[in-house]
Amino acid sequence: MPALNCEQMIAEAERATGLADWGGDDFREPLRILTTALNDEAELHAEGERIASRHLHDVLCGRLRMAEDRKRFPGIANEKIVAPVFVIGLPRAGTTFLHNLLTQDPNSRAPATWEIMYPSPPPERATWRDDARIAQCQAKLQDIGFLDEGLKAIHPFGAKRPEECNFIWNTRCARRTTWRGGTCRATPACSTKATCGRYTRRTGASCSTCSTATPVTAGCSRRRRTWPGSTPCLPSTPMLA
Repeated sequence: MPALNCEQMIAEAERATGLADWGGDDFREPLRILTTALNDEAELHAEGERIASRHLHDVLCGRLRMAEDRKRFPGIANEKIVAPVFVIGLPRAGTTFLHNLLTQDPNSRAPATWEIMYPSPPPERATWRDDARIAQCQAKLQDIGFLDEGLKAIHPFGAKRPEECNFIWNTRCARRTTWRGGTCRATPACSTKATCGRYTRRTGASCSTCSTATPVTAGCSRRRRTWPGSTPCLPSTPMLA
């Protein structure tokens, strides 16, 4: 049996939550494509499989709970967002900086990372600052490598920080990029040809650890990512960001 089995993960999420209404089936085909790619193309080792499996389990449980929330709190459908602000730009163009700057306006509201990653049940004003999901989110960010110093210097992450749309796409398994949890494929000059326990984005860029120019098949090690880049490796491989 493949390490990541689509139907098995769906069944496990239903058992974990006691729920079976997915709010539609739009996620099933992307999830099937994603798990097939992770099994057949991503070369995940044991740690990579663990991280991917845990993340997908959280995503699927979150989708089930959000579908239940729509039934428990029907007023959600009546909420209106007036004049939303969208920040759009090319990678590394300063969109994250601008997004964070806009959130400093007391008249604006941007969801925190923990609200996006664990949106159910809807946060309550009385417990918003010390909700148990804050610590849960921070621990997960640490586990998947998002708090590594090298990455934080490029894009700061934190449970209480405002975050962009990346995690929001997860419940539909719709975001496309690539994962890797295997060995670094950087050029021989790279001194970090070690096994990487994280899933990593691969791009035709320089190795973030040794700054050596690498081909589009470059991987990443020491729990780092390759940054920046414009040509994704294995562009046909979808993933959850």
